[in-house]
Amino acid sequence: MTESILKYMSISPQPATFIQAAVPDIIEKTEKEFFHKTFLTLRESTDICYALIQEIDCIICPHNRVGSMFVMIGGW
Repeated sequence: MTESILKYMSISPQPATFIQAAVPDIIEKTEKEFFHKTFLTLRESTDICYALIQEIDCIICPHNRVGSMFVMIGGW
């Protein structure tokens, strides 16, 4: 189990440099509809996550997401 965690920790979340250099061109050439659909999908997913967390009695999630892909929860 510990080995799996250590292997995961060594993975860099940063994209490769050549990808970073291509991002401005990719964004410029991507239709705005793609970004709109992506935004709606992410909003729907986070709303579902928040609603399901609200159904769990021992977990507290006081706020739905606001500009983040993280949900802060607590227990009592």
